[in-house]
Amino acid sequence: MSDPHHHHLITARAALADGRRAHARAVLREVIQADPRHGQAWALLSQALDAGPEQAAAEQRAIALGALPPPRIQPPQPRRRRMALLIAAVLAGLGICILLAIWLATRPPPALVIHSWVTLRMAVIRHPAAPPQ
Repeated sequence: MSDPHHHHLITARAALADGRRAHARAVLREVIQADPRHGQAWALLSQALDAGPEQAAAEQRAIALGALPPPRIQPPQPRRRRMALLIAAVLAGLGICILLAIWLATRPPPALVIHSWVTLRMAVIRHPAAPPQ
């Protein structure tokens, strides 16, 4: 069976190729008004419309009518995955640095630690342990 709107679709495609999107939209809307289930007309109309809700609706209608394939979900790109891992590693390192800084801030200053060790060492020297028996 021949498509009665074939000539209109050719006209719309030519208008799109020439950059006359408004003319293509007018022709395609005539086809859709005559046959609301014409998938190719909806698919071409989605190309003729500016991005927005009307364009998305036309594209969805073309997909539902089988004129366009459903969109494929793209797997994550390897470069994006590497970048995400790098960002996660940098943030983890930053978190460790912050925790280390907090831990060091709560410790006594190093001079006191050395002094305490020297004091402890001197106490051991002054009071040696009992000799083994």
